[in-house]
Amino acid sequence: MLELAYRWPLEKAIETSIEATAFAHKNGLEVVFFPIDFSRAELKWALDLIEKVGREGHMDPPSLRFGGQARKPAMKYFVTEVQKRIKKRLEAHFHQDFGMGVANTIMALSLGVEVMHTTVLGIGERSGNAPMEEIVMALKTMYGVDVGIDTTKLTPLANLVQRLPDPRRTAGRAADCVRVQTAKHPTEERKSVALEAVATLVDVCGVIDDQIDFAARFGVEG
Repeated sequence: MLELAYRWPLEKAIETSIEATAFAHKNGLEVVFFPIDFSRAELKWALDLIEKVGREGHMDPPSLRFGGQARKPAMKYFVTEVQKRIKKRLEAHFHQDFGMGVANTIMALSLGVEVMHTTVLGIGERSGNAPMEEIVMALKTMYGVDVGIDTTKLTPLANLVQRLPDPRRTAGRAADCVRVQTAKHPTEERKSVALEAVATLVDVCGVIDDQIDFAARFGVEG
């Protein structure tokens, strides 16, 4: 992503992270360091990076953004290894690829991760984020854990959100499930990779080409 989307060398990404976190801390903010696609990186390298940012910049809790395609046993290993090195509050951010966002969030919480990132109805890019209402109800009914949310309000809240314009939620719509959202400052190389992915999804999912587009909010023409 650094090379194809942002056109940044690795050194710039590290330096910018250090400068930004130090600036935020200096101005009285809690600093959550949020490395994108953390679980796709080589683990030791990623942990070295986090420790460097915390040491030379500032970091309160790190937020660990995990890809939703990770399986629960892999997530257990991943979280446990992170805890060995990072002695701070951990936050987990999952996406709902293959429906794994809920399962992985609950796995992370069971291992001591203290904060979960969720959205109403799983609103989020690609296949969506971890849906709040599913996790809240799973914790309450399956594990006896009450997180303090009035569950009688979940249905009215979901109905409200569904009426909002373009909520960026897949909700079972195939066209949205395979919508390609490129990062800011996209390159032709990144767009080419995305188009290859789209071609595969058309073959596998049966979605017609004109149902798939590049997200206009990222400045890419379809």
